Amino acid sequence: NPPPQPSPSRGEGALGGFFAWSYPMSGEDWPPRAPPGPSPRTSGMKLSEAQRAHVRRLLGSNSTSFVDLARAAKLDPGTAFREADLRRINFGADDLAGFDFTGADLRGANLSHARGLDPALLVGARTDDATRGFIIRDFPGGPDMVLIPPGNFLMGVPKNESAREKSDDRAAFPRERIEIQRPFLLSQFPVTREQFGAFASHGGYALAGSGWRDAGFPQDDNHPVVNVTYSDACEYASWAGNRSQKPYRLPSEAEWEYAARAQTTFARYWGEGTEDICRYANVADQKLRNSRGDQPNPDRYAACNDGYINTSPVGKFLPNSFGLYDMLGNVWEWCEDNWHRDYIGRPIDGSAWNTGGDTHLRVIRGGAWYVRPMNIRSGYRTPLEATGKADDIGFRVARFL
Repeated sequence: NPPPQPSPSRGEGALGGFFAWSYPMSGEDWPPRAPPGPSPRTSGMKLSEAQRAHVRRLLGSNSTSFVDLARAAKLDPGTAFREADLRRINFGADDLAGFDFTGADLRGANLSHARGLDPALLVGARTDDATRGFIIRDFPGGPDMVLIPPGNFLMGVPKNESAREKSDDRAAFPRERIEIQRPFLLSQFPVTREQFGAFASHGGYALAGSGWRDAGFPQDDNHPVVNVTYSDACEYASWAGNRSQKPYRLPSEAEWEYAARAQTTFARYWGEGTEDICRYANVADQKLRNSRGDQPNPDRYAACNDGYINTSPVGKFLPNSFGLYDMLGNVWEWCEDNWHRDYIGRPIDGSAWNTGGDTHLRVIRGGAWYVRPMNIRSGYRTPLEATGKADDIGFRVARFL
């Protein structure tokens, strides 16, 4: 008999063509059997409504995944999904290591929480505004870049949030609806020491007096680079652009907040409060407090332990719904914009605001391992001298498609 009606936890992803040859029209003959001989070309084949409904039921169950279906159908992950029709599939938390999606149609697919996917096996894949979590790598050793869809959001901090957090957020007033009119790519993690080291070694850029190699505490190559100035970050982006022949840059402040919020309206992308902060962010916590010998102070330190005193390797905490890691906590991140003392007159198209303001200051976002929980918020912003650097200042990069 066909499987029972499932719970809807994995969404309504519908498998396109490559299962058409193996799925029965009804519930008979399950699990599906591959036909004898070589597999037929599957690109562009269509499922009947009955077959599509059957697959939806399977993908909706807690125990069945895209990978389980592929294995049941005896499909080779290294060949069967090239140029395949994978529109609107929710891949959930599947481990996609070894799956080759070269040229596949991923319009509307959700890859935000999938694991193990090699960006090199996504060459030529098709996406659209509804694709989630699509990741590409433009050059060996470069950052993994996540597709951020267009949309709009209210930029800034609501006054009731400021009151609750006991924070002076006048720099984030008044709130303004921003329209991100075109998709862009943003690095999945802050730029790491290893990635920045490749630039420092081969980029021909003189990092005079830079302390990025010695943060003052232990780091490995997978930690975010720190002690970098605004110019250092811009030069890395320029070098990445030269390597890839793609237009790398720093994100605008509006793009950064839009990506951090990931279509949420809470103070933090996981919710309003700080109860779960140590699951999502590396912040000033009890481990840091104990290392400093400080007295308990709920305004200074989170009540939890995130496992790190200083920076953590990137990607150790839960991502937001766009599949971005460390958008809050770990290190502050440079944005492209000049510092303005409020949002009056800012562009509403998501572009960087580089006219007027304090031209010697730039915006940093996201908070860091040393920052108190009240300032670990999607809308919180602060200025820094463009020549400034510290052991909690890093960056990530963006580019247009």
